[in-house]
This record gives sequence, C-alpha cells and structure tokens, in this order.
Amino acid sequence: MMSIERRHTRAGEARFIARVKSGGRLVTSKTFRRKGDAINWEREQYRRLAFGEFIPPARSAIPLAVVAE
Repeated sequence: MMSIERRHTRAGEARFIARVKSGGRLVTSKTFRRKGDAINWEREQYRRLAFGEFIPPARSAIPLAVVAE
C-alpha cells in the first residue's frame, strides 16, 4: 500500500509525495515535508476508502448546496 516517494527541492530539502490509488488509478496525492506526516495522511485516506468516507479532492470543492440540488 505504501506509495511514498522521496524527492528533493532545488534547495536540497527533502519532500515526500504520498499517492493514493484505488483500482489501479491515482485518486489523490499530497506533498509533505516529513515522512511521518505523509505516512499518516496516506493511511487515513486508505481508511476512508475502505469505509466509504473518501471524497475525491476534485469533488470536495463543490458547495453542499450545489450537491443537494
């Protein structure tokens, strides 16, 4: 499950990119300064997927009033 990649900025600082996939497709990703934060975020996203609580970031920006219509 763990798909965390280490990258470096031009300044040489480490960044960790966490990617969440479902059904072989990338669902969301996020960049962190600390690996532990990336691991915790990724774990929470997979937990949400398992319990049906996950909302893709593209859909989460829609106001509730628009969805309710």
